[in-house]
Amino acid sequence: MKKSNIVLIFNGLGNQMSQYAFYLAMHDRMPNTKYICWDNDHNGYELERLFGIRKHTSPINLLLSRTLICQRDYWWIKIIKKFLATIGYEAINENLNYCYTATHLLSSNRITFWYGGWHNYRYFNSIDSKLRDVFRFPEQKLNVYSSELLSLIEKTHSVGIHIRRGDYLQGENRKLYGDICTISYYKQSIEYIKQLVSKPRFFIFSNDAEWVQNNLDISSAVYVNDNTGSDSWMDMFLMSKCKNLIIANSTFSWWGAYLSNADYILCPTKFINDKNSGDIYPDTWIRIDSTTDSLI
Repeated sequence: MKKSNIVLIFNGLGNQMSQYAFYLAMHDRMPNTKYICWDNDHNGYELERLFGIRKHTSPINLLLSRTLICQRDYWWIKIIKKFLATIGYEAINENLNYCYTATHLLSSNRITFWYGGWHNYRYFNSIDSKLRDVFRFPEQKLNVYSSELLSLIEKTHSVGIHIRRGDYLQGENRKLYGDICTISYYKQSIEYIKQLVSKPRFFIFSNDAEWVQNNLDISSAVYVNDNTGSDSWMDMFLMSKCKNLIIANSTFSWWGAYLSNADYILCPTKFINDKNSGDIYPDTWIRIDSTTDSLI
């Protein structure tokens, strides 16, 4: 049996970028590594549209991967999983707290499906320059609105602030991601930036601008709220051009920060409601510890 690694790519843009970065890092070490696209959530498969990364699919591998990661306790699923294991197939699910596991980048003698977000920068920091080249946004496709904002961002002491609400306030997402980037987190971060940056100009990226205006007193703020749907990537691009950043616990602003040349990047101490999840932030980013109040 020929061993191989197959990285699953799915969900929104930030997730797809992390998963593809993980694939590239693994492929550098093990050329037998492949990737397949698992579904079309959010705005679909965006890596091809934005970066020219072809969409790979395989009905057989999609079926095998879904079977191997299935958590349902059906007897026939157990039998199939056992059979697949005996012929050399396995699935590795990433730990939900996104902590780095060095052994994941070591070779194995099995056909392995990799299911997870793979947001920890330690997996792919060794190929940083390659990622900056691969994830080069098509600036020529910016709409007029974003082009004008880019000009303003570049000629001011810009501070991008990402405030994500919406789905982070609901159900399981609330349990995982909620009440981390609190009102206090943003207030402390803004005051911190004001001590470091002369005459900062704040650019607010949020899916709830009204809430921000009612709860955070941010002077001279520009609210970026016209890029939706298939234009959402323009917000990540604009974040990456800001000279300073205050990010949310979101892969969207995480990648905006990672691809930036920002002087200061402020982030929360954790990514999800697990004390170890802050491991995904580079050591040079400034952690702000504030979970004493709620975003509601």
